[in-house]
Amino acid sequence: MEDLQKQNEYLTAMVDYYELKLDEEKEGIKDHIFLGRHIHTRNDGVKYYIADTKRFIPNVVPWQYNRPLNQEHVNELKELILQKITMEGNIDVLECNGELCVVNGQHRVEAMKSITEKDSTFNAEITVYVHPVDSFESDKANEIFNATNNIKNVEMRDRPQKKLQNICSKLMKKYPGTVTKNKSGKANLHRMDIKQFYNLMQYSDHFLDEKNNEESLFDDIIKMNTEFSNMSFEQLFETKRTKNISEKKKKVYDLAIKDNFYLGIKSDIQMAFEFSERFKV
Repeated sequence: MEDLQKQNEYLTAMVDYYELKLDEEKEGIKDHIFLGRHIHTRNDGVKYYIADTKRFIPNVVPWQYNRPLNQEHVNELKELILQKITMEGNIDVLECNGELCVVNGQHRVEAMKSITEKDSTFNAEITVYVHPVDSFESDKANEIFNATNNIKNVEMRDRPQKKLQNICSKLMKKYPGTVTKNKSGKANLHRMDIKQFYNLMQYSDHFLDEKNNEESLFDDIIKMNTEFSNMSFEQLFETKRTKNISEKKKKVYDLAIKDNFYLGIKSDIQMAFEFSERFKV
């Protein structure tokens, strides 16, 4: 009798399994190598996944136009995760041509990334909503940010700024390979990342002023680069030591001249000071 009951349970489980498989095939549901198990597709094309952090975290990038990370909040979330307190809510991702950008939940992702960098055994199950977009600079991408984030807790300047996004795109075209788009949001040597540019403009009242249009603001940055190109080595590197110049500084200087791009020579702090002094309202 017990064997018969077990056999019935097994057959019922198999029927349920194949019915689920048939439903998945009918709906065209497919698992994703990075996003994990596909569990639902909404009428508007948004897909729901159950993902493992081991696969998800290394294969997504932050949306370049998201608000800057609050490291204190990241540390708080990290402690909660390590204490095995359940993380509620889902993570929202923009998808364009196979590239995945986190548009909501960046602090949770950064907290989990911080843990995985020190603990290779860490793995957690997360719910991910994937929103398809034509481009990461599109109006739809900005609308998704506004819809998925708690706008009451987001300052006006931290919300996506279309004008500034367009300037970033123009800078990438003006200086190809020099104005970059990296996963880290930073660049090396004489280069700058669009995330660095965007954050500089995002916290400048001059660039947020509605009276200043996109073209004039773009020209402001080009003029700054031209002025930097006419500075001496000492002015660019803010050093009086011209003897025994390091090989790295020589390389940075040579590349800046070759690519006609000098803004990346300055550090983020130096550029923030330049913006605040140059573009006072």
